[in-house]
Amino acid sequence: MPGPPCPADLPPRAPAAPGSGRCVLAVGAHPDDIELGCGATLHAHRSAGDRVVMLVLTDGSSGGGTAAVRRAEQAVATARIGAEIRWGGFRDGWLGGGPEVIGVIERVIREVGATTVYTHAPDDTHQDHRAASQTVTSAARDAERLLYFESPSSVDFRPHLYCDVTRSAGRKMEALRAHASQVAGSRRVDLRAVASLMSVRGFQSGVDQAEAFMARRFVFDPNPAPAADRTGLPVPVGRPAGERPAAHDLYDVLRPRGAVAGRGPRLPAPPRPRPHRR
Repeated sequence: MPGPPCPADLPPRAPAAPGSGRCVLAVGAHPDDIELGCGATLHAHRSAGDRVVMLVLTDGSSGGGTAAVRRAEQAVATARIGAEIRWGGFRDGWLGGGPEVIGVIERVIREVGATTVYTHAPDDTHQDHRAASQTVTSAARDAERLLYFESPSSVDFRPHLYCDVTRSAGRKMEALRAHASQVAGSRRVDLRAVASLMSVRGFQSGVDQAEAFMARRFVFDPNPAPAADRTGLPVPVGRPAGERPAAHDLYDVLRPRGAVAGRGPRLPAPPRPRPHRR
């Protein structure tokens, strides 16, 4: 079976927006975990000009495919999202929640200057996912935004936030196809289920396709400074620098700089009133 294509063989990505100065870190227990949970959101971050770093804590060698195969697949998937890759170097299936794992995550957070961190939701049937959630929650205790993504093995996942990924869902699917050892002839990654879930989350949030998150911490400023402010949140789109936002512009304040309607992480639009029916 041929291996995944080299990054040079992939179709060219659309150029990212000018750099925002923000850095986003996503932490997963195994190769493909991050793409399953927030791959489209990460690509939306890249389209908005954010730096995106993915930290994979184990090599996934216990889940089908050798460590070398899983690393090669992850390299291709990371390139398709437009991110950078870091490896934790821990043993698959034996991640644990001790200070050594927390220390690795803390070092990466400091190194890249991440203010937004994504990781597994804490209630999960896989022990490595639970350990990743626990250790990231400790390591990212000073991060301004800590969001939990859902996995196929998540339990009782009740989202608080949705990201409209209508324009980046295709890139997520391309990244997941790079994990051939998990997709081809395997139920570990069911692409139809992944696509269906994005449609369900989109239906819940009033857009075509979405990824959903639980917020452990989400700091925002509804009246940000006209330039790079303390929190790193963007200047609202379409407003002259320094002009105060109106209350109804809160959704624009949370949209990444350079994004347009239907792109990038944002809160769902307010629900539309429904006609009364007898």
